Amino acid sequence: MINAVNNRTMLLTNMSLSEAIVEREMMIRNRNILNKVVDAAQKREQTEVKMVIAVSMEEIRSDINLLSMKIKALETEIQKLNWKTEI
Repeated sequence: MINAVNNRTMLLTNMSLSEAIVEREMMIRNRNILNKVVDAAQKREQTEVKMVIAVSMEEIRSDINLLSMKIKALETEIQKLNWKTEI
């Protein structure tokens, strides 16, 4: 029953609540992957053998921040709909 309601309930962006939940989970997964990349690069910087990092940490951190903002905005929309929608 909840899945049926989630499929019928639409966000302002014309995305169903179910789609929004999947989108949020994918953004969280992507953010977690980027965080692991940053963590791994920081550990490499601390080793005795120096390696050249081939990715821009600033760019990755910027991507992480952008994903975090998008996740928060989507989470807010999901919560609004959860309060307004009756099962």
